[in-house]
Amino acid sequence: MTTHQVHIDARSAVLNSKNSSFTVQLNENLQLGPDTTYRIDQFRMVNAMPNITIQNQNMYVHINGSVHVVPLPPGYYSAQGLTQIMPAQLDSYAGNGWGVTWDSTQNFFRITNNTAFHLVNDAELAAGTYVPQGNAWPSGASASNPLSFNAMLGNYANNPALDISSTVYQSRFLDLQIYDYVQLRSTRLASNRVTDVNSSHNICLKVDVNVAYGEVITASSPNFDSIHLGRTPHRVLDFQITDRFGQPIQFLYDPKISFILTLYG
Repeated sequence: MTTHQVHIDARSAVLNSKNSSFTVQLNENLQLGPDTTYRIDQFRMVNAMPNITIQNQNMYVHINGSVHVVPLPPGYYSAQGLTQIMPAQLDSYAGNGWGVTWDSTQNFFRITNNTAFHLVNDAELAAGTYVPQGNAWPSGASASNPLSFNAMLGNYANNPALDISSTVYQSRFLDLQIYDYVQLRSTRLASNRVTDVNSSHNICLKVDVNVAYGEVITASSPNFDSIHLGRTPHRVLDFQITDRFGQPIQFLYDPKISFILTLYG
């Protein structure tokens, strides 16, 4: 049996502009048999992932008889950070007079206005109960896929913690982490065992996001896994960090990805 151990460090690889995809040039060809197994050890990556992206940036605010779409700038925000960016966005897109506060002792997140308003949830949008002013949906959004901020804000139908009055929205639920896990993928290393929600097999490692923003995520293969390299020798390996649906992660800064890939075959 032949063993190949490759030390992968994205900082010395060919990176794309967002550091999500990188290509490694090997010193020699990989020529492995059909029964190859592998392990990934000492995987390290800084949690440099945003919690607001184009997939969840929109608030839908019903006020003065119209539904206004309020986009939040993509990036990473703490609860306190949201209180700093949201009032200006609400004022710009849904009229003036907005206030946003966070009570850290009780975990209350409040949005207020002197005029009665309602934050439209996804169920109401899907049912057509509320439609954006002029039927102008944000790019890529629709009634069935509003790309909304509601999940992070806990704005669900029939949630008793919400809308404590017509001029105050309050929630005890503020989920600032949108990734439970991410996946290390490669078009050259196709796993027989590891798949994603779309049953794709190009996943090398599932990486749980279990640390705070700015801290180092670590992971390793739980056991040996088989792969398909084919019989064509490989001199280049490509990798990508994606979400569970295969969409590339857009990091806010260099996540400093590194790991050891050991191939047996």
